[in-house]
Amino acid sequence: MCEALKTQYQVNEEIGRGRFGTIFRCFHPLSNEPYTCKVTDKSLIADSTDRECLQNEPKFMTLLSPHPNILQIFDVFEDDNYLSIVMDLCQPHMLFGRIVNDPISETQETVLIKSLLEGLAHCHHMGVAHCHNMVVAHCDIKPDNVLFDSVDNLFASNIIEKK
Repeated sequence: MCEALKTQYQVNEEIGRGRFGTIFRCFHPLSNEPYTCKVTDKSLIADSTDRECLQNEPKFMTLLSPHPNILQIFDVFEDDNYLSIVMDLCQPHMLFGRIVNDPISETQETVLIKSLLEGLAHCHHMGVAHCHNMVVAHCDIKPDNVLFDSVDNLFASNIIEKK
């Protein structure tokens, strides 16, 4: 984990794991705000395409911010071994869990789908999408990557993946 991250944020418990990183709850003592921090161990990424995605993720996330349905990136810390991205805290509310544990009404479905499509449209508008034979990046939209905050706002997360 980047030392610079640990000097500015209090890194707390692990709240998730993904293909590229470990997700931690963190806290910014000066602002008194909680955040999520995705920490990626660069030594675990051997594939050149995966390395390129890792380098591009903070750039694309910054390009896409601010948008009401895309996780906002607040800080990026990088050293030779780790890349750490500080973002909105949404855990533990994921679409997958809501589908499995709590039935969603048609009215709620309509609102959720509209929010998700607005986020995707923003990605396409900003060039984070397939472009014929060339891929700038693409959206890895699946129930595990659709998150909710404490007041039920929907966010797309982990939207940058390799082709």
